[in-house]
Amino acid sequence: MRLRSKCLWLLLSVASAGQAQTGVYAGLKGCNNYWQDTWLITPAAEVTLTGRYLALSMDGTFGAVNEPSPGSVSRFQSRASIMPLLRLPLYRSIFIGAGYGLTHVFRREDVISAAGTAEILNNHEFSGELRAEAGFGISFGGRLSLLVKGGYSRISDTQYTYYVSTGLLFKPGGLPVRETVAATAVPVELPVQSPELVPLKEDSKSTARLIVQKEKKEDKAHIKETPERTLLFTRATVIHTSDIIISEFNLFIESLLSERGVSIFDWNALDAVLREEDTYAGDTAAISRVGRERFGIQAIVETALRYAYTDSYGGGIRVEHASVRILDTAGSRVIGVLNFDSGEAGLDVCKRYFKDHIDDIIYGTPAS
Repeated sequence: MRLRSKCLWLLLSVASAGQAQTGVYAGLKGCNNYWQDTWLITPAAEVTLTGRYLALSMDGTFGAVNEPSPGSVSRFQSRASIMPLLRLPLYRSIFIGAGYGLTHVFRREDVISAAGTAEILNNHEFSGELRAEAGFGISFGGRLSLLVKGGYSRISDTQYTYYVSTGLLFKPGGLPVRETVAATAVPVELPVQSPELVPLKEDSKSTARLIVQKEKKEDKAHIKETPERTLLFTRATVIHTSDIIISEFNLFIESLLSERGVSIFDWNALDAVLREEDTYAGDTAAISRVGRERFGIQAIVETALRYAYTDSYGGGIRVEHASVRILDTAGSRVIGVLNFDSGEAGLDVCKRYFKDHIDDIIYGTPAS
């Protein structure tokens, strides 16, 4: 049973790599059309304006059937449709949709008689079209996703189509940012002081050895007197997004926490439970409650990363702002916030800053 559940979870995770598909879709359809008494496979271009629950699809196709023998018919037909659709997300980017729209059909028929003469018949007609479809999207990160879908459309008893469509979805808006309000921690570079090297005389070597041993004893005594720092939490989850750059940053934060002994709970597993309970993933109180009660999670880690693509900094990424905020699940209290602000630093510099300062917000001193 556990193996079956894990396999199902893996399948859904792969199929639902992106979030709800919203934006402008441009793709190509392969249509298997039944036109009167003929089956014909044709290409079709499609452009769709899509939201979370509503979509407006525009597509068109054409094809020809030639039967040059006497008494036969040569047909050319084209179709253009505009289709409002109701689209329902089932699991992240998996969706179903249905709609009813307007279709224009142009048909030209050349009837070849036994005497070799031809009668040309042209016909224009507008009619309704019923359509049902299902599909899924795979996010490439940022504002681009691949959409794959298939469906059935019906104009009349003598005209209907089965189709498969694939193309790219361009999502609107800028770079994804999760805003946090907190004081800014500014990195401070401390000067490194090196002791002056003074040549020792032969008769002073034993004295120098005694001094070094004395300093070592004093250092050890100082360490014993310093209160030992303890982790403020031992089990946490880091909220993830579909953006590939932010995901890389989140994985880096997870690795820093793991190196310091914090157990990281998989965000996808928690997110799946939240969706089963119909809970909005941005509701911090709900995340804290479910995480604490179902999985023993003690802290929620929120990240924000505002960046821009460039050819000059950090291998093509320039970080304008980054932050890590840690919330206590017991009372949604802010445990600590760490911010990084720079308009010129690369992603590697940003990571180095958090590596050097992450201890400031995850450790505390025990009460005396």
